[in-house]
Amino acid sequence: MEALTIVDIAPDGRGIAYLGEKTVFVPNTIPGEVVHIRVIHETDTQIDAEVESFEEISADRVEPRDEGCLDSVSWQHIQYEAQLALKADIVSSALENIAKIPEPPLAWPIASVEQWAYARRMTFFPTTEGILGYQRAQKIIPIETCAIAHPHIMNVLDELNMEFDTITRLDIHVNDLGDSMLVLQTSDDAPPELEINIAGSINFLLSDHEPVNLIGDTHIVHQVGKHSVRLTAGVFSRPNVPQWQALAQTVLEAAQPQEDDSILDVYGGIGLFSLFLAPHVNYITYIERYPPAATDAEFNLAAFEHVDIVEGRAEVILDDIAADRDHEDYATIILDPTKRLSDSVLQALRKLNIPRIVYVSSDMVHMAKDINVLVWQMRYQLVGVQPIDTDPQTPNLTCVCLLERR
Repeated sequence: MEALTIVDIAPDGRGIAYLGEKTVFVPNTIPGEVVHIRVIHETDTQIDAEVESFEEISADRVEPRDEGCLDSVSWQHIQYEAQLALKADIVSSALENIAKIPEPPLAWPIASVEQWAYARRMTFFPTTEGILGYQRAQKIIPIETCAIAHPHIMNVLDELNMEFDTITRLDIHVNDLGDSMLVLQTSDDAPPELEINIAGSINFLLSDHEPVNLIGDTHIVHQVGKHSVRLTAGVFSRPNVPQWQALAQTVLEAAQPQEDDSILDVYGGIGLFSLFLAPHVNYITYIERYPPAATDAEFNLAAFEHVDIVEGRAEVILDDIAADRDHEDYATIILDPTKRLSDSVLQALRKLNIPRIVYVSSDMVHMAKDINVLVWQMRYQLVGVQPIDTDPQTPNLTCVCLLERR
């Protein structure tokens, strides 16, 4: 087969080439490289392939640091500044092609404070051989080493001594004080028998995501700038804790808070964004449907009496607020959804007609689809997009988007 030139990068980090009318996806490549491929799977429009040999190699290619986790840490072969440029390209492409925003107002990505060993949370799954591994597509890759995991996580793994017969998932959280928290899930909703020789807490997550404490604390505490932030077992968190401050500071700057402003913080999680906003505004309504997260937010925001913690589904609470003629005159709404905004949430946003939206997302396709609706159906203008590298050595990142009502 003829040599192919990698011309672009896909949202999942694979290089893109073209063979006739077919799009070819090739992992472990960089735009500009010329490769010979081996076809793995082929349809009428697409080819999934792997590199058989290189004819031309990019100047941005470096030697991977950790061969043991190439499948899960798939951009180790790209020099870090080039990773940032490619992530900007991924965001720009999504906004242009999906959101239909010509020349999107895109800033240069904020680099990660730590580029290796940054993950304070890692998720593992048992393999058929009864050992732990990473999930990659539909496969579980056995653990050897991991270049992005904090060293304490690997230390905890080395000390584990348990049967994985019924365990379906294990999350390990660590902080910079040496604390650890294990969160287990099983196939039968029964806690496994444990023989643990580690100093740390152990929690069990039921199938309805209700956490059950087995040993030690129900939570772990992270330091984010001057703030101590509690995170309970089962609550969503971005693994790169050292980057939380940059993310929250970016949201704060995008919100442009004034001392008499009222803010809506929707999908509020542990209350990180409200924590940074609260000293600068008059009032915050925080909304979160997952009870343990709302409890964390109540603890993390205890110093601020002007933050109202509301537990419930976003669409229901927003609709109730919109129906109340005497509701707060909100200047800004913060949205940090884990998936696309539902039609009912979008309908509530139409009713509220809030002047400023700060939209946070770690899924560029979902983000672009939502922005398309907000801009072309709800008459908002995309004013700025700040990418933040929350996941070095991978194609993943987080964006903070500012939209203002036209």
